[in-house]
Amino acid sequence: MNITNDLVTEYINGFYQAKTDALETLRKESEAEGVPIILKETESFLEVFLKTLKPKNILEIGTAVGYSASFFSEVCNDCQIITIEKFEDKANIAKENISRLGYENIKVLIGDGEDVLDDAAVIQI
Repeated sequence: MNITNDLVTEYINGFYQAKTDALETLRKESEAEGVPIILKETESFLEVFLKTLKPKNILEIGTAVGYSASFFSEVCNDCQIITIEKFEDKANIAKENISRLGYENIKVLIGDGEDVLDDAAVIQI
């Protein structure tokens, strides 16, 4: 679902370029398998937003295969990223992908986001 006119989305996506070949491969694999990852237009927006904001920490709830956390790391390479995934099998896939892509500043936590956030000590950076 997009919140803009399809022509606007098509125009924005016409400028899309994956940050790395490895991320492009992960995107294609995820899309082919029906894994929900961030939309290209969302990724383009977040890249501009993150480069402007220059965060030192990012918290993501819902990891899936680790695509967006890896993207965040690529854009904000001096940022610490914590991502929470409810399902252990998906979290393990995300950990494998993140490790394979070489991102060392991402920590994947397993559990329901609300429960993990209730334990503030777990998400200390």
